[in-house]
Amino acid sequence: RKQAAPPKPVSVQTESGPVSLEVGAWVVHPSWGRGQIRERSGNGQNAKVTVQFTSGAAKTVVVKYANFSPAGAGTPNG
Repeated sequence: RKQAAPPKPVSVQTESGPVSLEVGAWVVHPSWGRGQIRERSGNGQNAKVTVQFTSGAAKTVVVKYANFSPAGAGTPNG
């Protein structure tokens, strides 16, 4: 039996440059603020990501509509 292929890396191009949308990456959304990607399903621009924002809210969005910017490496305050 074949194993499912691992998900392909997903990123989006923004004015600030490419934004990694891998699990664990930190992003910034203009309305929701800073958050960390907790889950991802699918590949490419139609992939969905679930982000836990520092406000406490969690949102699941389709990558091509996400409007994320890079948030810096590793820490909640980036």
